[in-house]
Amino acid sequence: MDNTYFIGDLVFTKTPMAMTSLIYVFNGAEKLDSGWAVYFTSIAAQGYAGGGSTIKFEVNEGDSLRLGDNCKGRVKNHLKPNKAGSDKKVNKIYFDKIEQDVLTASFDMV
Repeated sequence: MDNTYFIGDLVFTKTPMAMTSLIYVFNGAEKLDSGWAVYFTSIAAQGYAGGGSTIKFEVNEGDSLRLGDNCKGRVKNHLKPNKAGSDKKVNKIYFDKIEQDVLTASFDMV
């Protein structure tokens, strides 16, 4: 199921420890000669160190990345498009379509 994310949208979260969740927010993309550079901002949701860092993935449309344990993707409900998405356990993200300010992605559910 495809999900469309705009700049500033939460795409997935990871809970590496019991007290801290990391939120990954889509931060735009840049066209490269060999594909796309897709940028995410990683922010600590709880606890100390709430600052964020930028993460860059160099991918092409159709590529996928495996996600570690305790990841949840923000999956949109296409039957209720005005309602916020729900978080579902995932282990892989697929970059279905990439534009400078829009990312269409899908997930493998756990």
